[in-house]
Amino acid sequence: IEGKTISLRSSRSNGLKAGELRQRFFLEGGLLTVYSGFLILFQLIDSFLLTNALDAGGMPAQSARIAKGIYDRGQPLVQLGLVIAMALSSTFLPTLTKYLTVRNHRLFEKSAKMYLRLTIGIASASAVGLAILLPYINFALFKDGSGNTTLVLFVFSVALMAAIQAYQSIQQSRNVFRFGLIAAAVGLLTKGATMWPLTVYLGTAGASLSTLLGLAATLACFVWSEHRGKASNLNQFWFEGKYGKKLFACLAAMTSGLFLYYAGISILINGTLAHRWQAFLFCIGGVIIGGGIFIFTALKINLLTVREWLLVPFGKKILRGGKHEIR
Repeated sequence: IEGKTISLRSSRSNGLKAGELRQRFFLEGGLLTVYSGFLILFQLIDSFLLTNALDAGGMPAQSARIAKGIYDRGQPLVQLGLVIAMALSSTFLPTLTKYLTVRNHRLFEKSAKMYLRLTIGIASASAVGLAILLPYINFALFKDGSGNTTLVLFVFSVALMAAIQAYQSIQQSRNVFRFGLIAAAVGLLTKGATMWPLTVYLGTAGASLSTLLGLAATLACFVWSEHRGKASNLNQFWFEGKYGKKLFACLAAMTSGLFLYYAGISILINGTLAHRWQAFLFCIGGVIIGGGIFIFTALKINLLTVREWLLVPFGKKILRGGKHEIR
């Protein structure tokens, strides 16, 4: 390195050929680019195929363009849901890399499982909460309920995308890059292959389903990769301490509470929303109630360990509120 430029000559002197340097640059940089904009690549496929598929399904051209605009409402909602879950990667990736560098595989696997539990737990709660409150969110932002079913399906991308990013970050910390590109290609091909037939028969809801299928295919590739890996026990995080059952219980409690909240609001407003500010206030109330029920249930059934709670934003205050002893 000379000044602020990278010298290929110095890289050769260190045993790294220019071709190898370029290959690593494109491989590692390409992987980072692909997963940073993975949902944008899915949206690109939608841009090319969605309107034409709706036309082929018998929808008038003008209506197809309007439906495409409504479908695009889901992207910012999904990105919003991913913010907290993705923030965890900046905390865990340096730690995972450090443990791998010093060849402490036990601590590496323990931290990786912790990362997966936190990411999937938070993202699942975000996805389910968004899905239940989406009719109010849709009305608050756009003053109509168009495309509610399509958008409800689409926001479940939050949970799948967060899990994909978690697995990809773990593999990246191991310096495994090629498989990530293969998994991304499988997901994009699945999205492209299922997009047209599902949209023709199901409309924009079919487009949302094709996105979920594409993300599920990519996630399945990562899960399979860990399953076949030698001495890898990473996928067992789902069963350790009955994490999967406890997460389902937390989500079920939150869902029940939000549906009761939903029913109460419907009685209060006589089943009809009149103003956007009403919908906005109901959304805020739903977030507080849903989040509160999820956290309360998670504390009661020990979904996360004390150490894991401390890694969550405001985790120490949550534990003190739940009267858990912090050691």
